[in-house]
Amino acid sequence: MNYQNERGGMQQYTPDGAAHTRPTMSGAQFASGTLANGVAVIVPMAGAPLPATVTVNPAAGDTVSVWYSLDGGASYTLRSAVTTYTEDVLSGGVTHLKFQRTAGAGTTSTYGVV
Repeated sequence: MNYQNERGGMQQYTPDGAAHTRPTMSGAQFASGTLANGVAVIVPMAGAPLPATVTVNPAAGDTVSVWYSLDGGASYTLRSAVTTYTEDVLSGGVTHLKFQRTAGAGTTSTYGVV
């Protein structure tokens, strides 16, 4: 059984009653991953659903910086540096996102674009 939750996503119940949120735009994550080290991850936004929800979930003690590009990845502007779970919504114009663990030593910080 599915129903629409307060954020507009689909909420799905498993047989045991536990809820799992599923995005509505494409039915799956557009891009997601783990920032296991300090190497930046660049996500081209061509084909991303709009609006796109960007999530960042830093591991304990980590800071994750998020940059955006409006010019095909030639230059980036810092959007935020976060230490706790954060969501932001993009409505268009962004050509690339860059995620990077800029402080801390955790190996489980995550990012996602839905």
